[in-house]
Amino acid sequence: MNTMNAAKANGIMIIDDGLKNQIVFWSPSVRWEKRSNDDLQIEIYKFSNYYSGLFPEFYYFTQKGISIDLLVERFNDWDRQKLTRFISILLQKRILVTSILSLQEIFYPQTNLFSNEYKDYLNYNEVELEKFKNEKLSRGHKYKERKSIPINPRDSLPEFIIKRKSYRTFDNSRQIDWNTFSLLLSVFGQIKNKNGVRYYYASAGGLYPIDIFLYVKKNKIENLLQGIYYYYPINGSLIEVNCNCEIDKTVHYYTNQEIFDNSAFSIYLIYNANVTMPKYGGMGYLYSLIDTGIMVSTLTTVSELCNIGLCSIGDMNFEEIRKLFLLDQTQVFIHGIEIGWKPLS
Repeated sequence: MNTMNAAKANGIMIIDDGLKNQIVFWSPSVRWEKRSNDDLQIEIYKFSNYYSGLFPEFYYFTQKGISIDLLVERFNDWDRQKLTRFISILLQKRILVTSILSLQEIFYPQTNLFSNEYKDYLNYNEVELEKFKNEKLSRGHKYKERKSIPINPRDSLPEFIIKRKSYRTFDNSRQIDWNTFSLLLSVFGQIKNKNGVRYYYASAGGLYPIDIFLYVKKNKIENLLQGIYYYYPINGSLIEVNCNCEIDKTVHYYTNQEIFDNSAFSIYLIYNANVTMPKYGGMGYLYSLIDTGIMVSTLTTVSELCNIGLCSIGDMNFEEIRKLFLLDQTQVFIHGIEIGWKPLS
């Protein structure tokens, strides 16, 4: 996530004078390391002994949050130009941050806390991955000595539930007509009646903090130009955000690029922290993930009734295209979905 607008010199961000009142924080996801030569090191950046003398005071100040200007003042016996350059490097590498963290920054450090009994190449070896999936999908449980009570069979569920699946290819022989497209999106719309405001899906505190953006491909949706749109649920309309852009498949990981190439449009679910953090603090972030899951489930149900196929893309290089969406620092990418007509066979 971009922390601030700043110029670059020799690849390093230069902090503009107008941004020096920006509050910066030490990222809670960054680890310290101690090396054998007694050099103090940050996980992603090895700094010289010259800068080592700033710590631990520099860390204490930024852990609580401090403006760049005040931070420089706190170390007024240091060379101001070198100190500002150091701060710029830490901002560029997301060691110092000015906004809430991305999901990757929050969750990737958990990998270090998990004892993984499987090989590192699990995701790069198709045979091993299939073996792993079969093992987990047929896993047992730890309650073998407890009484087991069978429930009734599932053959009475509706067909749109039974036949649900993810689609990695789509039918591109025809456009998605406007009525089908509108019906699909309308499931996210706000409904006003005599009892107040409601939606077709649940949200923590009834606040609905997930902003919905779409990227429409050229000639794929009836009546719509290629570009990025914001779905405004209050009146069920599309707002043109950026209709002079093209998103390339390279923002996706290799295994998902063909799915993106084949879809008619993409949906990006973006958490708006301004909506729930005032009430829930950091837990609002967690609740937004639950909200996102509910939204994807609701959209999946409606898409089955519309003969539309979906494929969830949980992770991608969204930062490469973030600027196209005109987001602010309180908006964070959560989830992506690729959408199109179900394949003919």
